[in-house]
Amino acid sequence: MNHPSTSDLRELRLLAERSGSLFQLCKLIFTRRDASIYLVPYAKGKRYFCGSSEIAEHEVTSFLNVTNGAESDLEPKLSIHQTGQVHVQAKGTTVGMVKSPPLNTFRGQHLGTVCFDNFDALEPYDGPVRNTGAEREFVFTLTDEIHSGRFAIYANATRAGFDRGDCLLTFTLVRPTLTTPLFVGIHPIAQPALGERGLSGVTVIAGWDPSTTKNEKLRYVYLRGT
Repeated sequence: MNHPSTSDLRELRLLAERSGSLFQLCKLIFTRRDASIYLVPYAKGKRYFCGSSEIAEHEVTSFLNVTNGAESDLEPKLSIHQTGQVHVQAKGTTVGMVKSPPLNTFRGQHLGTVCFDNFDALEPYDGPVRNTGAEREFVFTLTDEIHSGRFAIYANATRAGFDRGDCLLTFTLVRPTLTTPLFVGIHPIAQPALGERGLSGVTVIAGWDPSTTKNEKLRYVYLRGT
C-alpha cells in the first residue's frame, strides 16, 4: 500500500499485525509549514535515552543498545528538519544536535533507521486504522517467525526512487517550502531478536551525511526507548 501525494498528512502511525492482533511500532509526525519529519518511538517501559555519537558508515543500520546520554520519562521525538538540522526534543530541551544536508538535496539516500529489539514485547494497539485523512495508520503484517526488525527510511526530492529500490511503504510530502515534492520510502528488514524474550526496546538514529565515504565516521543523533 502506498500513500498518495498529500499536503495535509500530519501523523502516520506504523503498526504491526501478529497472530491477528495489532501492536504499536512508532509514529511519524509532520507539519504543514515545511517537510520536516519527526520520529516518535513507542517504548513499553517509557524510559528514553538520547544524544549524539559517531558510527562507521557500514554500521549505520546496526542495533544500538545505548542506555546513556540524556534520560527522559516523557515521550520525546527525533526531529529531522527540512533545513538539515537533526536533534532530539526531550523535556522541552534540545539534545544531540547535528547538521545533515537539507532534505531537498536528498536523491534517494538513506535518511534514518528505526530498530526494534524484539517484536514479542510490543505494546498492543486498540485504536482506529485509517488510510485517509491527516492522521493515518499503516499496518505491517508479521509472521510468528519474525522476532525483530528495523525500518530503513529513504528520501528523494526529485523522483519516487530510492537507493535500495522499491520500498514497501512510500508517501509524498507537498509543502510550500519545497519547489518539488519530497518522496519518502520506508522499507522493513527482518533480523534475529536483539533482546531477551519479553523484553524490548527501540532505537532511532538519523542525522548523518549520506555522501560520507566508507573510510569516514558518520555523526548521528540517537533516541533509545526501553
